[in-house]
Amino acid sequence: FNSSAITIANNATLNSTAAFTMSANRGITLGAGGGAVNVNTGTALFWGGYFSGGTSFTKLGVGDLILTNTATNSVPGTTNVNAGRLFFDSQNALGTGPVNVNNGGTLDYRIGGALSLANNVTIASGGNIASRPATLTVPTATLPTTGTLIVNQDDQNTSTVVFPQNLALTGPLTIQ
Repeated sequence: FNSSAITIANNATLNSTAAFTMSANRGITLGAGGGAVNVNTGTALFWGGYFSGGTSFTKLGVGDLILTNTATNSVPGTTNVNAGRLFFDSQNALGTGPVNVNNGGTLDYRIGGALSLANNVTIASGGNIASRPATLTVPTATLPTTGTLIVNQDDQNTSTVVFPQNLALTGPLTIQ
C-alpha cells in the first residue's frame, strides 16, 4: 500500500478537466474492477507515476494522456485505449499487459529509440497506432480482419511501425 497513491476501483473514472502534470511520486492503484482516466478535449495529463494492482486500465476522453514513467514497477494489467491518444515514453510506462486499441483510440510511442513492444496488442477497426521517434515493432499484434487500420496518423512527424509477418486477414481491410 502506498499512501500517496490514488486508488481507482469498481470501474470508477478519474476525470482530468485541465492540462497539468501529476507528480511522479503519485501512483495509481487499480483495485477490483479496474478503473479509467478521462482526459477532456483540448487538455493533456502528463503522468510519471506507476500503476499497481494489475487489474484493468481504460483511457477515455479525446484529450491526451502521456505516460512518462521509466521505472520497471508499472503493472496496469490490460490497457484499453477507448478514445483520444495514450502516449507512452517507454515499455515501462506502458507495462507489459495486453493493450486494446479501440475505434477512436490511438496508442502513440512518444520519445526514445527503437522499441519492440512486449505487449500483446489488439487493434480494432478505426484504431490507430503511431510512433514519433523511432521504429516501433509490434511482434504480437492482432489487426482488424475488416474495416480500417490507421497507422501513424499524428499531428507530428512519425517513424515506422512494424507488424509481424503472416497476419491472418480474412476480409477487406483499408490501411490509412
